[in-house]
This record gives sequence, C-alpha cells and structure tokens, in this order.
Amino acid sequence: MGSPRPDWMQAGDLNFLEYLHRHEGEKLGPAMIAKNTTRTDGKSYNRSYVWRRLQDLLAAGLIDKIERGEYQISDKGIEYLNGNISVDEIELDESIEDY
Repeated sequence: MGSPRPDWMQAGDLNFLEYLHRHEGEKLGPAMIAKNTTRTDGKSYNRSYVWRRLQDLLAAGLIDKIERGEYQISDKGIEYLNGNISVDEIELDESIEDY
C-alpha cells in the first residue's frame, strides 16, 4: 500500500484490511482471517489477536460489523487502502464496542 498508518495501527492491521478487501462482500470472522493471513515472520496470527485488532479497525470505521463476529471492509477502509484518505482522517471512536 505504501501509505503511512495511524499511530495506533499495527502492521498486521494492514494484512487484515487487505484480506477483507480481497474478499469484499463476504462476511468474515476472526478465525477465518487468522487462518488466511500471516505475519512478516511467516507465522499465523491467532484468532484472539485478530479479534482485538478488528475492534480498533471497527472503531476507526475501516471495517463494518455485519453480525456478531462477522466483519467486512467498509468504504472508508477501501478508500484508505487506495490512498484516498490521509492518516489524519482516521481516528478511533472509543465509544464503539463489539458486544
């Protein structure tokens, strides 16, 4: 992608966004995302780590929660990956909870 990322965003978050973008329109859960993405060292992410990171991506509006435990990339997330949104436009909304 090449765009800078917000301070709160971790490298894995980009992997998750890119995976969700490749599967746009599908509802995916943390287990499926963990199974199909890898860290820079080639190891897999675990489901609970992915779930925690998805909460920040959700709070930033980069993904949408479709049903409990199912997510898809949002229009804002696509715009971010395409470089059409600056880092300054991506803030966490701390009031969003995934319960």
